[in-house]
Amino acid sequence: MLPTLCNICYAAALGYHAPAVRGTSLAALLVALSAACSFAYLEVQRDWWCDDDPALFAFGLRVDDPLSFFHDKELLGYGRLNRNTLTPFQMVSFWIDGRLAPREAGLAYLHSALALAATAVALMALVARLSGPGWAFGCAATWLFLPSTQAVHEFLSTRHYMEGLLACLIALALGHRVARGDGGVAAWMGALAFAAVAALCKETYAFAALFGLAALFLFQKRRGPLLSVLLLGALYGAYRLWAHGLRASYGMPLLWPIPFVGVVLRFPYMLAANHGGYLLALGIAALTIFRATRAWSRGAVVAVIGLLAGSVLVVYPVAIALQATWHEPGTWYRATFALNTIGWTLGWVALSRVRDVRVHALAALLTVAALVPGSLRTRAYWDDYKRSYEIEGRFFLEHPSRLVYSVVPASWYLGGLSRLYDARQPHVTWRDAQGGRLDRGVLAAHPTLWRRDGERMIEDPALFRKLLEDGRR
Repeated sequence: MLPTLCNICYAAALGYHAPAVRGTSLAALLVALSAACSFAYLEVQRDWWCDDDPALFAFGLRVDDPLSFFHDKELLGYGRLNRNTLTPFQMVSFWIDGRLAPREAGLAYLHSALALAATAVALMALVARLSGPGWAFGCAATWLFLPSTQAVHEFLSTRHYMEGLLACLIALALGHRVARGDGGVAAWMGALAFAAVAALCKETYAFAALFGLAALFLFQKRRGPLLSVLLLGALYGAYRLWAHGLRASYGMPLLWPIPFVGVVLRFPYMLAANHGGYLLALGIAALTIFRATRAWSRGAVVAVIGLLAGSVLVVYPVAIALQATWHEPGTWYRATFALNTIGWTLGWVALSRVRDVRVHALAALLTVAALVPGSLRTRAYWDDYKRSYEIEGRFFLEHPSRLVYSVVPASWYLGGLSRLYDARQPHVTWRDAQGGRLDRGVLAAHPTLWRRDGERMIEDPALFRKLLEDGRR
């Protein structure tokens, strides 16, 4: 199933009726590498729910008709989970998992592995149109090990970032065919359809897909396709206005411009999850500028600058979260996933045009020196992060008579597990304690509480007595 799906994505994105044998062979090799990344390197098949996962999956399970995610305003905002997002395909993706195997994290991770492999093949196919199969394979293969790619793959709740990128890549590849005049009405309509899917997977791709298509059609003077993209953009804007009004907040304060610039200056670090990312970003910038000054038209330069600038600005609503977490390759590394993919692609396409093998050797050395430790660090971070959630979550479900004090960062985690597994037992969180929202009745009904300490759950009577005293105040 996986090779078939990925070959379909490769053929659709490449747009050839009979792709070169070398290209398809490399695509098959990329599928194998992606599978090895998922199941041998990251070992996602062993992972369990963490963070937002149980709350979102539980929400998806309660809906019978997946079309409701597109027209029911309560469902469009995930109930009370987040009223300002417009990502209905995220919930459709979870809904499919829930119908196939409710409450099975293993199937959900398999679904994510399929999405990763298909996206890598689609990325290779698009880059192959701009360079060649070998360079395209190198771009997609190394992209698998970018920390932001790993973070999105590890976190089930951000699968829509991956699936949105997949739809965006196919839309741009089909749009490239239409712009060059070798694609008919089917490619034109396909580009619009995949752009719409990308936009409804994640708002980031509403900009990337529509701007990319508009730039392709504008510079190739394809008026009909250009007008259709502008119409699609207007329809998306109207749909969002109907769904959420003028609200654009992500539930957190917005940074002032100068602190936001400080966050942007951390983006190169986030490319590799270490300071080697600055060298990689500098190399990508140098190669791209060199290529742009020699071969690109003014329109192409403007389009690339616009795409990069727009991809930076769409991070602005969540920049305050990155201000505190940029040094940790965790859940918020998803914010730079699209930007890193764009920059990585530009760097490889520009490198493919350089004939000096010394430049190739230096690029390979920088890539290995920065990505290997960054990827290993990201893998270790997520292993520890997920393990902490699993220890606490499994104990909570297996010991319903014991009061659990939740110490994981996502204070809503045990509440999500309660809804996902229909568990009725109460619990206490660190946020309850800090916010003065302790339930005296819950505390009084238990003789003590349990909390996670490293790799095990321990009874903590001292903490229990302190919370009881705080609850009486």
